[in-house]
Amino acid sequence: MLVCSELESQFRGILDSNNVKPLSERFTTKDYFKLKMIMKLAEFEVELERYPELGRFTPFLSWKLESPSKSLTWYFNYHLIKHDRKSNYESANLKSLLESLTGLYVLILAEYGVKEEYLDGVLGGYFKVTKAPLWEDREMYFHPKKGNSWERRDLNL
Repeated sequence: MLVCSELESQFRGILDSNNVKPLSERFTTKDYFKLKMIMKLAEFEVELERYPELGRFTPFLSWKLESPSKSLTWYFNYHLIKHDRKSNYESANLKSLLESLTGLYVLILAEYGVKEEYLDGVLGGYFKVTKAPLWEDREMYFHPKKGNSWERRDLNL
């Protein structure tokens, strides 16, 4: 549950930082979905470094706007457990945990553009990116040249 809570916090932080207002009273997966394309979340593929036999994870590949919560099975399972743990106990499974963990890892990579070597040091080499999107220069943040300051650009989501 903590992994998905952190994902939600990260999504909200990204939207808040870019002055995106929620579609309703509070942010929901419909709002978070706006980040799928711009952050290229579905283009990442990750495997567990120590357990490659578990296969490759593409945590955001199935994400659809028509059903932004249910189309991410691991995220939907989190909500089932959060709201009724006793009745939805079977939704608390290892597959959903691993998909949510790789989802958080992908989001961090897409958000901060941190090199995998750095994250390996922090996360102990648990994840391996097997496929990542290509970014054009205009899609990335670069530290301003000496004497210049950051220039704000809204995402227009």
